[in-house]
Amino acid sequence: PAATLPHAMLSVYPGGGARFQAHVDNEGSDLRVLTAVYYLNDDWPDDGGGALRLYRPGGPRSAFLDVKPALDKLVIFWSRLVEHEVRPAFRDRWALSMWYSEPPAPMGRP
Repeated sequence: PAATLPHAMLSVYPGGGARFQAHVDNEGSDLRVLTAVYYLNDDWPDDGGGALRLYRPGGPRSAFLDVKPALDKLVIFWSRLVEHEVRPAFRDRWALSMWYSEPPAPMGRP
């Protein structure tokens, strides 16, 4: 198989400015290849914050895309390449995150 079944995590940021600092999901220490984030937030207001900020790999810090966490939006990006963060959320922000991994190497192979 090209990839294993995804690992999943349901998360809620409780508003009040809750956020998650910039990071890369896989800095070479595990088998995650793709990250998928699906948003579960109905009627997300423009002033609700909580955007997913994606930084362009190898680009300047000013090269980013903010994705509003609106209902039924799906974002997919490379786990090893794309630095990202959750900007401060000002209301409860729900997301289902999934990580698709490459299969582990067979026994006796690197």
